[in-house]
Amino acid sequence: MQRFHNHSVNNSFWCGQKQRMNNDTRSELETIPIDDAIQVRNAVVNQDPLPIELRVKIFEYTVAFDGPVPPKTYYPELHTLAQVCKTWSNIVRNSPSLWRVLSTCGAPAAALWHTAVTRSASVPLTIHLIDLPTGVEGFQPAHLTSLINNLARWEIVTIELHDVYMELSPIEVTGGAPHLRYLEMRLNMPLKTYLDLPRSWSPKIQHAKLSGLGLCRWDGCILAGLRTLMLHHVQSFVPSQKELLAILKNCPDLEDLDLDLYDVPCCSNGDLQTSEIQLLHLQSIKLDIHLPTMNVLLSRIHAPLCHTLFCRDGFEKPLDPAEVRQIIPFFVSQIEHHLPHIERIEVTISAGYLYEIGLYHDTDRVTHDELSLWADLDIVSCIRHMLDNAQPHQINLVVAEGI
Repeated sequence: MQRFHNHSVNNSFWCGQKQRMNNDTRSELETIPIDDAIQVRNAVVNQDPLPIELRVKIFEYTVAFDGPVPPKTYYPELHTLAQVCKTWSNIVRNSPSLWRVLSTCGAPAAALWHTAVTRSASVPLTIHLIDLPTGVEGFQPAHLTSLINNLARWEIVTIELHDVYMELSPIEVTGGAPHLRYLEMRLNMPLKTYLDLPRSWSPKIQHAKLSGLGLCRWDGCILAGLRTLMLHHVQSFVPSQKELLAILKNCPDLEDLDLDLYDVPCCSNGDLQTSEIQLLHLQSIKLDIHLPTMNVLLSRIHAPLCHTLFCRDGFEKPLDPAEVRQIIPFFVSQIEHHLPHIERIEVTISAGYLYEIGLYHDTDRVTHDELSLWADLDIVSCIRHMLDNAQPHQINLVVAEGI
């Protein structure tokens, strides 16, 4: 009985202690004004929602793509995020920056182009369209037309369509591209759209690579800040010799020049400027054009920092002996004057021509020692002169198969 009695006493003791603690707590709460309690709570917990801009930045950071290219679209993540709650649904719909990247890499996202172009409002666009396979669900000519119509919003653009053939309705794009910084377009389609791209480029553009464009005009274009210029297989409106010289004159900061053009319209010497074009930053020249235009360019370009020169005659037919004898002496005279710091020269000659005159010996490169095989040609003395006077420069004569 004594044991049960002690247990009852202990229970009574702890119940009393608990009651006194509750009374003390109640007394303390009763002494704190309700307004002060709310202020203390608000100091600890911020009741204001995060700004939409900050929420967008947090989302972009969490799904950021670490690689340099291709830029990442947020289409799958945006679809998921819009279903979280009404707040996020509104953010997704009304945040133009979330829709500024248009890309079809890795997913058939072409069907979302219209949505992206609409929701991105006036934000500058990054467009990355590479190797879109034929028959991608939702891809229509209207999508590409929509991109072209938004030329004024282009900022970083890479479009490479090699296997897609479509007829676009002829349209004329007017106005400029004030945000454009990088442009690379490689097309292999009957593109009838009139693109006044060269005259639409902004002063901000630094890299321009164009291949296979259907319609372009070059008169009057100024590319003052351009660092890289590549023109390949322009199907129509090929710049003339005069226009090429004008383009280069307006590119004082050019570092890399790559021209692969057929049928460049020739001009008389009276129509061409005779003064040198100073390209003080030019480091690499690649010319795949016919011999007259090559002569015109190299005789007027002065590039003291250029270290690499690649040249190939742009005719599909093999070079004839007279052309071969003409091109090498020209290189000797012009390179020594206009390209004083050249380190590597590579001249491509048609294997078909060398087969015809019996000088092709199943080798890709003709070395210094092998030039004795050509002792009966005038070209040998010219090449020897280059090799002897350009040391320690590396000069290669490349025999190109299938040209």
